[in-house]
Amino acid sequence: MKTTNFHFASVCLALLSVLAQAAYGADADYCANAQQRMVNTELGIINEIHDDFDNFVQSKPAADPLTTQQYVTRFRFPDKQVELAGSVSCKFKSAAQLSDVHGAGKVGEQLTCRELMQDRIDALLSELGAAAQVSSRDITVRKDKMARMGPGWLKPWPYPFASASAAGKLELRAKGIHAPYKTILPIPKEFKGTYSCHLPHDEYLRALLTGQLTATDKPVSAEQADAERGIDE
Repeated sequence: MKTTNFHFASVCLALLSVLAQAAYGADADYCANAQQRMVNTELGIINEIHDDFDNFVQSKPAADPLTTQQYVTRFRFPDKQVELAGSVSCKFKSAAQLSDVHGAGKVGEQLTCRELMQDRIDALLSELGAAAQVSSRDITVRKDKMARMGPGWLKPWPYPFASASAAGKLELRAKGIHAPYKTILPIPKEFKGTYSCHLPHDEYLRALLTGQLTATDKPVSAEQADAERGIDE
């Protein structure tokens, strides 16, 4: 009976993992669901959504109550006359801090921005089916570009996720920053245990996977472009 119970528990955990991978594409709860997936937790999460970039920059995630911060940037591709949701920026709390605050049994292994992005690519390829013009064999998800300090995480903006390899294949790379929870480094308390990611939005990924956009199409921030146009006018 113990073996059966263990097998049942393993199946349930695997199912929860698959459901988590598929779930966090929704805008309103993207960063909350991604946080759950990133540290394999079922803890309740408050997801604060920012419409103003500067407010997002100043915001901080929190461990108790577990609170994530989210900002969506719209990408504009003038040559293709395309505008869409391009990136989702999330500020998370790390598994190390959440384990210390809520207990080791409530938190699992720490994942990376790269693994979160791979989840979305796999889910979208499955959803698109024959409509996808790019297969998983044609995509390389590279190791995250990790910034050392906050300003480096925010520049360049918008962050360019896509590039083409020498063989012409699509390469995608997320950008992250991680401030260790327990460290001798002189890091302010509110920054310790944070793990933040710039991730490509599902709308942008769909456009790449269906061939609407390619790696050579470079985005501009729609918000910045509109602001500059307003000044010029």
